Amino acid sequence: MSTLNDSLDVPHEFQKMLDLLSMAPKTVWEIFRYALVLLLINDEKAWVVESHVDGDTLHIIVETVEGKRFDVVKPYLSAKVETILFKWI
Repeated sequence: MSTLNDSLDVPHEFQKMLDLLSMAPKTVWEIFRYALVLLLINDEKAWVVESHVDGDTLHIIVETVEGKRFDVVKPYLSAKVETILFKWI
């Protein structure tokens, strides 16, 4: 199973943004990655194949329309941040 990072074929224009995100705190990258997966699902470019809880961690296995599968962990989000995130998606 790959990670979202392995599965992305990122257009050249977005590489600078990903480089900046790679320097951000780990929580910022985790929230960005989770938001990106929600966008893929919302746009019907991916769907949830399976999910499971491991302790306090929700793992979501996603498959893209190209057949690539990857695991994403739902990061901790305060109620306020989660509300803002879902408004934008």
